[in-house]
Amino acid sequence: MRKIAIFTSGSGEIAERLVSLFNDGDRFRVDVVVTERENTGVEDRLAESDTDVVMVERDKWREHPEEILELLKVRDIELIGLDGFKGLIPRQIYEKFGGKIVDLTDTQSAPGEIAAAVEKSDSVNTANVESPAAEESKGVDEEWAETLHMNFDPSRLRSTPPPVPGAGNHQAPESQPPHASNPGQQAPQAQPYFRNNPYYGGDRTYYSESRRGEAGEREAMPSTWLVWSVLMTVFCCTIPGIVAIIFSSQVSAKYGIGDIEGAKRASRNAEIWIIVSFVLGVLSSTLYLPFMMAF
Repeated sequence: MRKIAIFTSGSGEIAERLVSLFNDGDRFRVDVVVTERENTGVEDRLAESDTDVVMVERDKWREHPEEILELLKVRDIELIGLDGFKGLIPRQIYEKFGGKIVDLTDTQSAPGEIAAAVEKSDSVNTANVESPAAEESKGVDEEWAETLHMNFDPSRLRSTPPPVPGAGNHQAPESQPPHASNPGQQAPQAQPYFRNNPYYGGDRTYYSESRRGEAGEREAMPSTWLVWSVLMTVFCCTIPGIVAIIFSSQVSAKYGIGDIEGAKRASRNAEIWIIVSFVLGVLSSTLYLPFMMAF
């Protein structure tokens, strides 16, 4: 049997509805109706029922909330419904019945609101009971043993345990010399993978050799000839100059993706087309005047 208390400041219509509906059953019961005002008519409404009506003066709500809490405790109240209650509910009651105080809307909706509030409270309590207790923190060696599917023996603990798998970044061994890097360029990070760890009989770390030396041995970018390409396009032959501009723009693009040979080829092609544009420009300028005079 779930016992309910109703706080009201009016005539208690909702309280009367809940008493007539619940008190004849075996699931809910309105055990007490608490009012802060006299002569509201709630006593007359519930005179023939077995529900007690208690009038608590406003001064007690403010100055002696422990008396109200004691009243609710003695009656084993689990839920509080507010039937148009306009008084000040003490903070102690909110702390005691957190989440178990429901504001009742009207006589038709009140039964469903009470049932929903009780069901919600039960679900929260069930979740708290069934939730597993927090596991004790495991040591580093025990986590390693679980990861490697080995039996953990506390008597054989290491004085300096290895790091937890995946707990942090692994550094390169000190025996590996650092690679020089060009100013302004960030050296590529080696990709570590572990072939042997302390539980397999070794503690060495192996690194991929595919990218070793890229930062320190990378050649400088070839000349793009872009300025000369633009000048040859404007002042000499246009078409070869445009071709030279295209090859010039490819130099930095190929160098940026690491294609050094492609950047060199694009630089040589740009240089060749600059020379072609210059030669054609000189020939056309030299032959233009005699050609015009001849014809």
